[in-house]
Amino acid sequence: MSSQISLAEIISILEQTLENVENFMKTVPTTHLDDFNAFIPIANELYFSLEIFNMFDIKWTIERTSLIGQMGRIKIITTNAYISSFSIIEHCIKKMIQINNHKDYKYYIDKWKRGEFVSFNSIIKRLKDKGVINDNEYIGWGVHRKIRNGTVHNNVIPETTFEYEINGRKIHFIKDKPLYGTLDIFIVFIDDLARLHYNLVQNFHKIYF
Repeated sequence: MSSQISLAEIISILEQTLENVENFMKTVPTTHLDDFNAFIPIANELYFSLEIFNMFDIKWTIERTSLIGQMGRIKIITTNAYISSFSIIEHCIKKMIQINNHKDYKYYIDKWKRGEFVSFNSIIKRLKDKGVINDNEYIGWGVHRKIRNGTVHNNVIPETTFEYEINGRKIHFIKDKPLYGTLDIFIVFIDDLARLHYNLVQNFHKIYF
């Protein structure tokens, strides 16, 4: 993972991502707060990361530890924040479907009642089929699933080769090669994930309420 970005730049990007998440929270319909509550713990994850980065003393870090050690700390903090954010969103989308109990999702609701496993991927596919998310957003969810699974189970090494664009920034994933990018990459992923989640829940309520 490249070091071609300063800690100050990472903090700036983190602050912007936090601001974006807070803006999403401000536009949440008050009648459906439960469906948007992923943004509160995600904001907390970003606050926590920001507090840690602000405590870093660059001079001490460079003099007392290696650059690799410094990069490693940043990578661990941002990676963990991304994994937590994905898990929070996955839980909240499933909860949204359970609470709203619409007939379009009866198959999944019945499986949950029987204590059976329901894959997140199958839920996202159903949401696409019902017009809650569009084709590009469906691709985005698939990419984030690959990123999360590769991060948790395969040391951030993709199992397939693909490309994904976030706000004009192209990110290349190469099969069996560690993800290469600047140290803000997982913050960028969180920002994109929050946007996808916000659009999904907004569209869900436009369609069903």
